[in-house]
Amino acid sequence: MAVTVVLSYPMQCGYPGPGPVVVTFPSQERLPKRIPASAVLVGGHPAGAVSVSGRSVQVNWTSTKPQVMCDVIAEGALKLVFGRAAGLGNPLRVGGYTVRATKGIVAFSAPFTIQAA
Repeated sequence: MAVTVVLSYPMQCGYPGPGPVVVTFPSQERLPKRIPASAVLVGGHPAGAVSVSGRSVQVNWTSTKPQVMCDVIAEGALKLVFGRAAGLGNPLRVGGYTVRATKGIVAFSAPFTIQAA
């Protein structure tokens, strides 16, 4: 299963800032003990490092700050894609769940639903 997480927050000139992002999955989500960095894309590029601790996955990346930055601060989006090679598995039971993420002091949460086939 592939999972896409999109975090929307104020960015200067679309620059997402340095990592990490910590994504916390519900306890019912099936997580591997290890996720290869190549299995996670950050803004379309492979993650620099990925570590799993309990229900949380920390995603780091190398993000070079532009040498010249504009003064525009506007809502931007940081997209993380956990590909099939990440080894994530949906909860086995039908129901509503919440995935959470943090980037620095900013916290995010989003519900998702597993339905019967």
